[in-house]
Amino acid sequence: MNAYANESTVKGDFSGNASINYFGGLGEFQLVGSEYRMKLTRGNITRVYRINQTIGSRFTQYYVGKMIKGPEHAGHDFYKTDHVLPFGYWLDEQQWIPIVHVHQIVDEDAQTQKDEDEWPSDQRLDPFSNPGFVPYSVCNDCHTTFPLADLFVKSPDILGMHFPHKANFSVSDYLRSERPTFRRRDQRPSVHSRKEIMNLIETTREWEAPDMAVNLGISCEACHMGSKAHAEDKHQKLDFFAKSPHLRLEGLKEKDFGRNQTNVNYMCGRCHAGGRPVYANEISTWNSTEYTDATLGSCYSELKCIDCHDPHSGIGKKWAATPTQDDQSCIRCHDQFTEPAAIQAHTHHKPNTAGSRCMNCHMPRINEGLQDIVRTHAIFSPTDRNMIEKNHPNACNMCHTEKPIDWTLTHLNEWYGKTYSENLLAKSYPNRSAPVAQNWLASRKSSVRLIGADSLMRTESHWAIDDLLDSLDDPFLINRQFASRGLEQMLDIDLENFGYQFYMTIDERKEPLKKLRQKVGAPASMNGTTDRHRGSNKNNALNSKKPVN
Repeated sequence: MNAYANESTVKGDFSGNASINYFGGLGEFQLVGSEYRMKLTRGNITRVYRINQTIGSRFTQYYVGKMIKGPEHAGHDFYKTDHVLPFGYWLDEQQWIPIVHVHQIVDEDAQTQKDEDEWPSDQRLDPFSNPGFVPYSVCNDCHTTFPLADLFVKSPDILGMHFPHKANFSVSDYLRSERPTFRRRDQRPSVHSRKEIMNLIETTREWEAPDMAVNLGISCEACHMGSKAHAEDKHQKLDFFAKSPHLRLEGLKEKDFGRNQTNVNYMCGRCHAGGRPVYANEISTWNSTEYTDATLGSCYSELKCIDCHDPHSGIGKKWAATPTQDDQSCIRCHDQFTEPAAIQAHTHHKPNTAGSRCMNCHMPRINEGLQDIVRTHAIFSPTDRNMIEKNHPNACNMCHTEKPIDWTLTHLNEWYGKTYSENLLAKSYPNRSAPVAQNWLASRKSSVRLIGADSLMRTESHWAIDDLLDSLDDPFLINRQFASRGLEQMLDIDLENFGYQFYMTIDERKEPLKKLRQKVGAPASMNGTTDRHRGSNKNNALNSKKPVN
């Protein structure tokens, strides 16, 4: 997750032969002696960053570092503080790309997106004119291993989000006892005013992992909270819950510190928690907050994260379990579906087919992962009213991409007796006869467009190729990135042969997309985009100011 930058950890191409052209500037990546460097040049302005840490090593590797050369004055924070740098290395594709989902520092009066955490490409931070990257101290609570008590001080919002008991943590006592250097010299050791405590908390939020963490990355102590006694004597049992003289749990005569469902899930949930942009049913649109999503369903009243995930083994790039093994994970509790006949009666699909798989319906692929769309950890029903009525992704049409919503509604009514608001449906589906997946591509919400494109590419829906090519011109960089990868696989082509890169500006994309449409037979419109499904849906948010859900 996080490591010092050296020859054993750095995965990017720092040979000096790789570069990226972005926003009219040039990013170059060099190894100078033993230092890894990122050089940004546009016009007569050059900035050079020394890379100190890496983030990630499975799909994309990001980099953390300080400026060593630039037009900013010598005392600027860029020279003193580790920041997340603007380009990462996409390992499978072996290319440098702009970073995403790292909150950028922008002017306070800048226009922000209400339901998106990314900006459209034309509003993204220009790293060549305003290198306002986020300090890595904002990210390192979950990316590194800090003492748990430190996290109670610096990140109580995340630590408390899924805390299973009402509790109080004495910040003043802890800081006085364990971090006495924060006390004012002229102040009595036992006294901290509320204002002073808040100032101290703000200071802890700026702690850099190399200075204050137990170690970089996710280590044993991230889940086992030190366990010094166990380290010294393996016969001493590990604790699975926080224990401190500064932590008071209320309303409990005895606390079970063992390996029970509540304790184990909290260990996972304290990092895999937080807020993300959401769909209509409050499920996150992208990953990293899996436990927060999981708590939205009822299964996690008994289910443990480690029932499906081995915390001591990496997942790898692909989920290793087979669909049958995944089904068995569910059937352990839902044993009424042990027999094939029961499965068919419940799913109305033949056993051992895609439509009969538990996760395809109850944990569909609607989360944006690092390079693929992955399964949500919210276990919910495919009949979900909010998703259906709002025209957000539903499991039925993610497979049956060519079917209109009325086909879906008919089956949900006949099979499960479900009905939906006609008024809401009329607002959300202006064209009830159009394929639902095709209309997702016209949504105003970028995450819905992302799932629409992924569903069509995953099912190899060649009939929608015109619309899929439009995804290469989506206003959001992440949508274009996923569409380029999916279309290359679906069509067995290399978009670079057409001069296309997903991070190009809208003007730079015009000619490559024109060549691509000529190659695959999709006609180009006057503005360089196709209009087939957009013409049938006049409310399309990408071409109109009138919003579409």
